[in-house]
Amino acid sequence: MARRIPTQTLEEILLKSDVVGIFGRYLKMRQQGKNYLALCPFHSERTPSFSISPEKKGYHCFGCQESGSLFQFVMRMEGLTFPQAVQRLGEECGVRVELEEEGEERSERDRLLQLVERSVQFYAEMLEQSPVAQEARDYLQHRGLSATIRARFRLGWAPAGPGALAKQLQAAGFRPEEGVLSGLLRERDGRVMDSLRSRIVFPICDPQDRPIALGGRLIGEGQPKYLNTPESPLYAKRQQLFALNLARGPASRAEEAIVAEGYLDAIMLHQAGFDRAVASLGTSLTSEQAALLRRYVKNVVLAYDSDRAGENATVKAIGLFEEAGLRVRVAVLPRGQDPDSLIRSAGPEVMATRIEQAESVVDYMMQRAEQRNDLSTPEGKEDYSREVLPVVGALRDPVRKDAYMRRVANKLQVSESRLAWKMPRETKVDRPLKVNRAARFDPEERLLRILAHSPTYIHLTRQHLGPQDFAREDLRPLAEALFALEGREQALSLADLSAFLEEEGMLRKWTELLVHEPPESTADDVLKLILPIRDRLKQRRLEELRREVVPAMEAGLLSSDDQRFREYLELNRYFRKVAQ
Repeated sequence: MARRIPTQTLEEILLKSDVVGIFGRYLKMRQQGKNYLALCPFHSERTPSFSISPEKKGYHCFGCQESGSLFQFVMRMEGLTFPQAVQRLGEECGVRVELEEEGEERSERDRLLQLVERSVQFYAEMLEQSPVAQEARDYLQHRGLSATIRARFRLGWAPAGPGALAKQLQAAGFRPEEGVLSGLLRERDGRVMDSLRSRIVFPICDPQDRPIALGGRLIGEGQPKYLNTPESPLYAKRQQLFALNLARGPASRAEEAIVAEGYLDAIMLHQAGFDRAVASLGTSLTSEQAALLRRYVKNVVLAYDSDRAGENATVKAIGLFEEAGLRVRVAVLPRGQDPDSLIRSAGPEVMATRIEQAESVVDYMMQRAEQRNDLSTPEGKEDYSREVLPVVGALRDPVRKDAYMRRVANKLQVSESRLAWKMPRETKVDRPLKVNRAARFDPEERLLRILAHSPTYIHLTRQHLGPQDFAREDLRPLAEALFALEGREQALSLADLSAFLEEEGMLRKWTELLVHEPPESTADDVLKLILPIRDRLKQRRLEELRREVVPAMEAGLLSSDDQRFREYLELNRYFRKVAQ
């Protein structure tokens, strides 16, 4: 079953930790009343706005709105997972960290994680020690990969025999069906055999540094050149990034990641000193991968291949990253080069220059469009605007958008109003009003804030709502964790929910809600927040019924006695009454 860190352990670590001393390792602080102020490590600023609270064991930046606990601060600064941060702080203050077992047997997921880990060990031993892997070692040496970098990425070799891994796993106590479920083995004609054979093996790890799948590369003739093990309960390729387990710490500290296309590109970038590099997994970038990267950084440098396919992939990635709220620059490489080949042929210094001189996303698109279109003709200007304007429209910051609109207008020698008219409708966004952060909380967030500070209202809330009733999916785990603490009377601490929410994004949301303390609230205040949440549910149900009931009634397929029709009428009456 799943395991978690006991709440008492988290509370003891927070109680015994020297909060001021730990923050002071990374920041130059000055005391201001009960708290301390420092320059924020997560964004550039000249005036300190990063507040550290020894009492609350956490921090809040009034500039970039980052909030978190002592655990999360160490996670961000050191690139650790939540359990790793807890373990490190526990060792410092003398608190032993042990995981609670929720059940006697290990879960299926735990078994699969152990199976993949054992497979990675086997393949790594094959690469470094087996005579049959000499060709693979020679190939990697020819590609310029040192033994150190091979060990860091835990590269391996899958031998040609169809059952080498299967035998190792069986000897280690794993069942054949577990190997098939993991994707590392496959079944054919009643036989279980290895999924990867005669290939260099690249372990694919989750952000917690746990191997969850494998990639393989042929070093001779044959197709496909690259092959990943299939998706499994551990691995969904749309949701993972290669090398993120190694890059997240450096990338988080630099607030920037370098995104390449292939395994070898990312590995060579790391060897050359660019330890914030990641790569997509044999497919074009996905929105899930962009959202994953947004947890750790605010800026991205794209370092894709310079061929036509790489340019097209760059254009697609730009849109996904901008949509995820990341600021994008493009490292333009010489024609026919990728990061791997450029570093090997010209050296890390040249690659560093390309990254340093990376162009903004709009500059890149403007240059690319100008090369492809004749701006001396009306038709060329029209085609140019079709390529560039969607990228300008996708920019979230209104100041950047206005600045680039002026540049494009000057380039085409037309008025900005003409360009605004041509802006694709789907990219038009209303400029946000500058309002106080706390005022922007919607009813769901406000309700959870009250419950965190006044858990006596959890019982009242559960009478009307369940976690699944929250429209925002990112808040459902928070609601579920809060509801599990029904019966508490005192305000919840940073440790209380951390045991339930080991995912970094959830921890960030929890600490953000906790830092913004709500005004004194009554049961009526809680009910007033519950009402609009319930109305959202009813509105969604009304829309579902409208799509279903109205066509059926018009076609004579539904009678007025039907339960769905009566529910539809009842909901209509409810919203007419609310509107009065």
